[in-house]
Amino acid sequence: MKSIIQCVLILMLLTGRTLFASTGLIDLQGQPVDTVKNLSVIAIWPPNTEGIDPSIPEKAKPCNKRFFDIHNPNITVYKPEKPNGTAIVLCAGGGYAYIATGVEGGPTAEKLITAGITVFVLKYRLPAEPGRYHVDPATLSDALRAIQLVRYHAGRFGIDPGKVGIMGFSAGGHLASMAGALYSQYHFGFDSIAMHDLLTSHGVKSELKLYETGGHGFGPGRENTDSMQWPDAFLDWLRNANFLSENREP
Repeated sequence: MKSIIQCVLILMLLTGRTLFASTGLIDLQGQPVDTVKNLSVIAIWPPNTEGIDPSIPEKAKPCNKRFFDIHNPNITVYKPEKPNGTAIVLCAGGGYAYIATGVEGGPTAEKLITAGITVFVLKYRLPAEPGRYHVDPATLSDALRAIQLVRYHAGRFGIDPGKVGIMGFSAGGHLASMAGALYSQYHFGFDSIAMHDLLTSHGVKSELKLYETGGHGFGPGRENTDSMQWPDAFLDWLRNANFLSENREP
């Protein structure tokens, strides 16, 4: 089985002007986050936002690796020891029925921070109806909001606001491509092959790699398959695009 991890670099997509008046970082209880630490969990919307209800706890499938019933979307911060200014918003997959952050979120983030990349693992709201294979407006708005919040608070995160990207696996890859392209109509059938073809047809630099993964949900790589190569290939791509430089202190 060949699979694709979609990554879109967002350079000047959104400005901070459209953030709510209350722009401070808050935790899931709506309390101010004074110090951003490794594994800090930050709510991306103020608690009084329409469609947000912090009083409803998220649920988890067995082993706490698949989360659903998200009513307070958030990002978990993975901080490298020596951040180099580059940041990635990471969207785990799950078919828009759940979010597999324990499989494709944390393990991938742990791999990327070794290269100095600050990673923000996103828990986004899911479409209300099971098996509904398109991006709900709330789902897409959560991805866009996460990018916006990360860029607005770049100084607090120790990152460069001009070096923020979004990537994802499976449904999360689809969400990442939608966030990058800002389409007004969403179709689950739009994959990074189609996106690659569209970009190259318009003269936009794009690179496509396919890997034998041995199945779905391979995270940072599945043993004994060439999917183990994708993190290093991805880091090489970032270096060639000047998104990775020598590590620097925040």
